[in-house]
Amino acid sequence: MDTMERSSSGSRRRALALAISLLLAAPLAQAQNFEAYYGDPEPADSGSDVKATRACGPGSITVGTRLAGDTQLAQLSRADDNGNLIWQAAYYIGGSKRSRGEAVIELSSGRGFAVTGAVQYGDGSDRIYVLQVDCEGRPAWTSVLGNRVEGQNAVGLDLIESAPDRGDTLYLVGEETSRDARRKFGRIARLDAGGGLLWNQFYDGGSRWPEVRLRALAQNVAATGLADDLVVAGNTTNGAGLMGALLLRTDAGGAPVCASTLNNADKLHGLFHGIAALRAPGYFGQSALVGLQSNPADGATQVYLARFESAGCKVLAQAFWSDPKTTSIRAYDVVEALDRSSDDSLLAIAATRGAPEFGAALGARTSTLLPAATPYYFGAGREMLVSIDLKAPDRLLLAGSTFIDRDGGGDPQDVYLVQTDPAGATTCAVPWQPRAGRVAYPPQNVSLKPILIDAYERVGTEPVGTGGQGYACKPDPKRLASAEAPACARAPSGAKTAS
Repeated sequence: MDTMERSSSGSRRRALALAISLLLAAPLAQAQNFEAYYGDPEPADSGSDVKATRACGPGSITVGTRLAGDTQLAQLSRADDNGNLIWQAAYYIGGSKRSRGEAVIELSSGRGFAVTGAVQYGDGSDRIYVLQVDCEGRPAWTSVLGNRVEGQNAVGLDLIESAPDRGDTLYLVGEETSRDARRKFGRIARLDAGGGLLWNQFYDGGSRWPEVRLRALAQNVAATGLADDLVVAGNTTNGAGLMGALLLRTDAGGAPVCASTLNNADKLHGLFHGIAALRAPGYFGQSALVGLQSNPADGATQVYLARFESAGCKVLAQAFWSDPKTTSIRAYDVVEALDRSSDDSLLAIAATRGAPEFGAALGARTSTLLPAATPYYFGAGREMLVSIDLKAPDRLLLAGSTFIDRDGGGDPQDVYLVQTDPAGATTCAVPWQPRAGRVAYPPQNVSLKPILIDAYERVGTEPVGTGGQGYACKPDPKRLASAEAPACARAPSGAKTAS
């Protein structure tokens, strides 16, 4: 039976600033908070992942997709610490007019950025690509991975650099969909620093699990104590159509170590969107996963959090968060913020309320997965946030999309970027009061068959400059002498339609 536990009002009042302020103070230039949007007036520009930048200089890099007429292209937006665009570019991958960007990382060597997503070729099918660009957005190499079956569609959804002592390589995860869209299969691959394919695995759940979807990954400790294992977040779907939230652990070569899927005894769907490898002393080697649980009967959706053991797939804690004013809120991404005053830590989470309505930043205590800070909404009512990163020890970056035409020119959609202050807010943020409780969904073991895919090719990529930017909430003038007073841009009469 599920056990429920209401969070106390005291824990809700504990501010994220209390824990993060115990960390190293960030330079003044890194203390800005703002809400910005990027994209030219006519295309629909979306954001899907964001990372803070260091090796290429301070600021951020956001990846997404630019849709203009019959052309859909992966797009990168590079901004400085105050939210000003440094450059923005879309990419014709292999000459294709159909691609999308799903995940981005900054390479620690200073060589630039790596991106993954999907690109469409002549047979009409999507394939996974990895594109590396330099710090100015100029392409260095592009690799396209073959599918297990011709005519099936595949997409890369997340990528990471390998642990520093494991070589300068990239791991990615994604999924491949059957031609009739009735089955989905997991994909994990490893590439060398120059884009050469080291291995590419396809994961089949068989008749018991006709859908295996892999959305996010991290590298974590193995039983040996080395940071060798891959831990992957996603979901399974059984023959009856019920989704379970999945943690998959593989070794460094992609061979499954264990897999566990969670749901509520055939009553609720569950899935994970994001994962973080924990490094706080009390949780070192454990994994935190975030996503959603939904009720097939009424469509109600809640945030779902879980924490798993190190070197295995045993679940240690589970919780849900709901919004008393809406039936829909879901979590997409998570990072750990260390609290050096104790062995505990905080989980900072990107979430979206409604379909969409507001983006949100949530703060959870790692030990209980219950609220540890005042959560905040961002935007003016037609935004979604799907990615999060630590910009500095005392603030967060979140990215997604806005469906508000703030400039009144008929712009259907823009990339949305939020940078918070030490309390996890902006000058325009609105606090909210979630309901939260502990749960104990029973795990099921999942058996997956890995199949090696050898096919891949190197292609050329052509960049094209794009642009357009504005503030939905300007930087705090207390931190930026040249800024005007903070302003929260609200929707004019013509609002965008969410897609």
